[in-house]
Amino acid sequence: MARPGGNPALAKYQFKNKGDAPLNKKLSINLTEEMHKEVIARGGSEFIREAIVKAIAETTALESA
Repeated sequence: MARPGGNPALAKYQFKNKGDAPLNKKLSINLTEEMHKEVIARGGSEFIREAIVKAIAETTALESA
């Protein structure tokens, strides 16, 4: 049951994405235990997003060259 009156400091604890674009799509991948530990140690989801952006930029540059 919800607390009467709600959470007055909700905005303080809400998830905030670093970019302007909404994060509304999900992608599921399988990793080894070692890869998972390394990804978590480097920042988790944000690390993966940055790696994907970098890989897309690199492959796009190679394709257009």
